[in-house]
Amino acid sequence: PARVAFITVPVPVVHWAGIVEYSQYVVKTLKDDLMDGWGHPTNHNERGKLLRMLFDASERCRIPIVLISGDVHCASAYILKDKDNYPNARIIQITSSSVSRKPVPSGGTVAFARTGHMTRRKNDGKGKEVKTSIHCQQKFANAGVVNFVVIGAEESNVRVKFYYAAKGGKLHTSDVDVMS
Repeated sequence: PARVAFITVPVPVVHWAGIVEYSQYVVKTLKDDLMDGWGHPTNHNERGKLLRMLFDASERCRIPIVLISGDVHCASAYILKDKDNYPNARIIQITSSSVSRKPVPSGGTVAFARTGHMTRRKNDGKGKEVKTSIHCQQKFANAGVVNFVVIGAEESNVRVKFYYAAKGGKLHTSDVDVMS
């Protein structure tokens, strides 16, 4: 039987802080990019359906599910849990990109979603923002560098190591604990 499930998704389920969605009103060229993300209010219903399906599978099969994504020009790792509805489920999201394109400036790290409950907007993204039962724990966030990640699994243990080049091109690594 499987001990870990790996699923690739085009963009991260958790990535930018909620304030970033409003930047489309300031920088009009960002509108299409932001609407492509799961965090955009118009996608909250679909994101909720996807996460319920993943949490249900993780709970039933008693395995962590690892979402692997990119296309956002920075790196991050999050643990998602829904203790109220799926007490034994765990979703791990790993994002790495920017090998061939200029990464988001290093100041972009402040715009990453922080540890806390995921929110959604009611009324198909047009209503009031409310907290969900899903808690996201930020384990790693890095912008402004070219990066890649190596993910390993042994039994049901997942290991994550980010590689990134700082100014001057020196290679750095960060081992990220996504199991605690």
